[in-house]
Amino acid sequence: MRIALGVVVSALVLPSCASSVGSSKSLGDSLAGSVEAILSPFESSSRSSGSGAEETAKNYRLDVEAYTVAYLDRNERSPSFLRGLGLVAQAHGITDWESAPETFDALAGVVHNDGLTQAQLQQLERELAPLGESTRNQVFPADPQQ
Repeated sequence: MRIALGVVVSALVLPSCASSVGSSKSLGDSLAGSVEAILSPFESSSRSSGSGAEETAKNYRLDVEAYTVAYLDRNERSPSFLRGLGLVAQAHGITDWESAPETFDALAGVVHNDGLTQAQLQQLERELAPLGESTRNQVFPADPQQ
């Protein structure tokens, strides 16, 4: 069930964001609704499984990865990326996602494992810039040319 989450994210996020362009509903509101719709089926199953903190952290990382890939696949810049990360965290009961190591482990996993284009890597770096240099260093590998 968890493997298909990326497909679900793409299927739900892309159409809802595209449909909000010409309406009075903001892209951020649309994204928030999409994140909630994506996570709602998984929220109750991950909390009721009783498999402990390790399984919860794993599910959170998977959802952060799926959300990030779907967001970058949309290929548009919006101030809602960080808001969406917050909503993913909230769905998993994480209140301080900016301090949760799992958040940045998941983002680093996306950078290292998902075959992002150079443009997508640059977009992710821009989206994370408000969080500071420390975040950049956690997510992106050191530049060997420096």
